[in-house]
Amino acid sequence: MVLIIGGVFLLAFAAHCSAQSVRAVCPEDALIKRKGEYDFRVKNGTCFLFMASDKVTHDEAELQCMKIGGFLAMPKTKDVNDFLLREMKLLDKPQPMWIGMHQGLTQGKFVWQDGSDVVDWGNFDWANGGFFGTGDEHCIALDPGDGKWHDYSCYEGFLSSLSLFNTYKLPFVCEFP
Repeated sequence: MVLIIGGVFLLAFAAHCSAQSVRAVCPEDALIKRKGEYDFRVKNGTCFLFMASDKVTHDEAELQCMKIGGFLAMPKTKDVNDFLLREMKLLDKPQPMWIGMHQGLTQGKFVWQDGSDVVDWGNFDWANGGFFGTGDEHCIALDPGDGKWHDYSCYEGFLSSLSLFNTYKLPFVCEFP
């Protein structure tokens, strides 16, 4: 009996501490605009917001993150990438989510949203027809199914309306400094 009560207390305490860290780390404006803490997670003092129910283009995802003081998540290390994957798998319907990576000015060279170079530690999806090939797939999503970065089309407008390019609308992850 004491063991059960202790376990319940420990679980409640862990949930309370987790919520405290979200409130302490995540920007208040973002918490208010997103109406709560349910989508927020904290890793190493960095706040992440999982926008799992909003399916938008890569550009729209960037804008939505900026509107609440953040930017698309940039998992520059395997540790952060693995954290995002674990959290994505806990969502109701795990699916690829936009991250802050896109093709730079040079074909085949990808950069983070902040302009820094992407270092590949074997996380690109080479099996899907090659990653750095030609084509219109210039925006990146993290896929919880295989744990890899996948390239998708980020074009929208006239070209996509002609069906020359597929425009993908995906959920996304924001990061706050």
